[in-house]
Amino acid sequence: MLDRAGREAHAPDAAFSVEQIERVGLRAGTVHAFQGGEADAVVASLGLVDGDSPARSRFAGYP
Repeated sequence: MLDRAGREAHAPDAAFSVEQIERVGLRAGTVHAFQGGEADAVVASLGLVDGDSPARSRFAGYP
């Protein structure tokens, strides 16, 4: 079973053909996969699960 990051990384496969993904250079992954890189546009998805620490809640609420 894939964790959330794994599911999000594979989501474009279901929505776009390989040709479309390659044409636009679409990439998906965790923040660690992109650390040190540059992009014209970045979409970040912050989420929490029950039991996450208060520090994580603060970060997601006020990044």
